[in-house]
Amino acid sequence: MDKRKEANLQVKDRLFQALLELAQEKDLSQVKVTELVGRSGVARASFYRNFGSVEGLVDYGIRRMARLYHEGMPVGAAPRSRQAVLYQFRFYRDHSDAVLAFHRAHAAITLLDVVTDCEIAAHGDMPAASLERYQLYFYAGAFYNMLVCWLESGLRETPEALADEFLRLSACHPGGAQRTGAGGSRQAQAGGPAGEAPDLEYQTGAGDPRGPAQS
Repeated sequence: MDKRKEANLQVKDRLFQALLELAQEKDLSQVKVTELVGRSGVARASFYRNFGSVEGLVDYGIRRMARLYHEGMPVGAAPRSRQAVLYQFRFYRDHSDAVLAFHRAHAAITLLDVVTDCEIAAHGDMPAASLERYQLYFYAGAFYNMLVCWLESGLRETPEALADEFLRLSACHPGGAQRTGAGGSRQAQAGGPAGEAPDLEYQTGAGDPRGPAQS
């Protein structure tokens, strides 16, 4: 990245950080450009060169979060494996100020779109006629609502506990647990190819009331 683009990115990030700080004091709908440039130390002209409005800055923040999410995803993490779900809860915990600011600013649908897009990116495209594609929206909506409830209640539980509980609840509906095998394949439904055991990583946590999974 050349120096001019890098400097411009820093300007955007300073404005976004100012937005998050102001979100602790008032609703985002009440934040003014004057407050943003004053808090960030960025010139008003620089703000309007990058964003047409405060809403444009909010959109930038959501897209920024999506980019950081994909950059930080552990390499080789299977979709809906404990590693992947734990990463999700840890990531959004570390960005809780932004998540709650967007949620309270009624930008929840846009942020939910990000969560849904991440789910689709992990599993790949599915035929429009496939009923299985609805699972992506099911998981995204369930994860988003569980996440917001956790953040708003003050992060009382650990990310590890939330990941285990999310996976436990996901396994309660048909097809939920079966998609956690290597690569998210359905091989785990039948215990994998001959001689292979199903991926039960998420089921090995202490205190799992269900005990060992039945093949």
